[in-house]
Amino acid sequence: MLKTLFTQTSWSLLGTVFGFVVGFFVKMFLVNKVGASDFGLYTIGQSLQSAVSTMVALGIPAVILKFLPKYLTHEEITKANILTSKSLTLLLFVGIISCMGTMLLSSLVATYIFKNSDLSLIIMISALYIPLSLYSAYITSVYRSLLKIKEIIMYGTIYMVTFRAVLTFAVYSFSSNIIYFLWIELISMLLSITLLTYKFQNNKLKLYSWEYAKENLLEAKEIYLYAKTMYANSVLGFASGYTLMFIMSITLPASSIGVFAILMTLAGLTNFLQANINRVFAPIISSLVSKKDYTQLSMLYRESTFLLNIITIPFILIVVLFSKDILMLYGEEFSGYTLELTVLFLANYFSLMVGSSGMMMVMGGLEKEQLYLQVMQVIITIIVSIVFLPIYGLMAAVLIRLLNMFFINQMEIYFIRKKFSIWPWDKSSYFLILSFFTLLYVSYTLHKTQFSLLEYILLPISVYAIFFTVFHKKLITIKQLIQNKDH
Repeated sequence: MLKTLFTQTSWSLLGTVFGFVVGFFVKMFLVNKVGASDFGLYTIGQSLQSAVSTMVALGIPAVILKFLPKYLTHEEITKANILTSKSLTLLLFVGIISCMGTMLLSSLVATYIFKNSDLSLIIMISALYIPLSLYSAYITSVYRSLLKIKEIIMYGTIYMVTFRAVLTFAVYSFSSNIIYFLWIELISMLLSITLLTYKFQNNKLKLYSWEYAKENLLEAKEIYLYAKTMYANSVLGFASGYTLMFIMSITLPASSIGVFAILMTLAGLTNFLQANINRVFAPIISSLVSKKDYTQLSMLYRESTFLLNIITIPFILIVVLFSKDILMLYGEEFSGYTLELTVLFLANYFSLMVGSSGMMMVMGGLEKEQLYLQVMQVIITIIVSIVFLPIYGLMAAVLIRLLNMFFINQMEIYFIRKKFSIWPWDKSSYFLILSFFTLLYVSYTLHKTQFSLLEYILLPISVYAIFFTVFHKKLITIKQLIQNKDH
């Protein structure tokens, strides 16, 4: 199982790295063309459509990841087909209705909520994303349940990112209107989901069947209760982040929103491996919990957390060290935000430190506890944002993010320990965590240093070499686990 987890994760990681590298240059090129203010307007429009998509998704993608692996494990193919067919019917229905409603209300939302009439057209076009986003969430959830990560990466990432990059560089060689980028992303997403649908192959499972869509599931009540809890989780989880963005959008200038979006993009690089592990780990957790194989679950949780940290920690240290020069690539106006970027890296590390704890909660029967945490997080975010954002601006936003990430992830560890009696760390992990906090301070103090081209190449290699050398015994142990226990 450990081999399966890391083999599939490697495919997911490949797609994420490719998407980031290409996306990094695309965003850098785009922001230099349209400016931080227009990019901020684009970010607001995208955040709004994401909010609507989250609210109308009804927790269905999570339901698919929870129940589809279970049905397939027990060869309950009819139940699996009923689940996929009913899920798609419902998602497309609410997606189309929500798209039409958002388009009709776009002018009112822009004028009376965001106090910016320039957002009207952006919101209207962004509304078209909603049904496409819901279908994308549906089909990728099905692929993930089947552990077909390679196909998601090929058709859902590599082709789409490449196509989007080519169109962006072509169009913005002659224009600086942010509206064109909305259309580029729409066309790219449509290409991605078309390819995923066309390439789907499974002899037993169907993406949609009208006959199955009319049938009823025996576990309908169980699914409904789980969907209700996961829906509340997803809405509250998004609300905690969107609340911050919403209050920023009405208290801070659009340029600050644009800067914050770029800083979050860079800091989000620290979660690229975690997100990829979670994509693969989710159906595995569901399967192991249904079989009550907590020994295997504990091993996967602990070893994946260590690997996540040892790969990501050097990356964080390197990016913080070069942060001034990296931010300069987006324009002169970004160069003064190295401290805010470092704080965001630290905030995200609180999530990395505990591995796939969030996924363990929602796939391991702790979704209600996760819901309570989300409620508390939203309340804290609203209160702190209203009080401090108007006074301290962007720095308040990054500190709120830090507070939220610390609180949520430490509480998740408590609940997981209480239910499963498992722990994400061992002695090597504790030493690794201590090393990170020490070296992060060192990296930040040196970030103003002028580096040569050779140092840009040698320093990252040296940092990774040092970490892998210090922890080589632990890495050898994990390698042996993969080789010995998965054959």
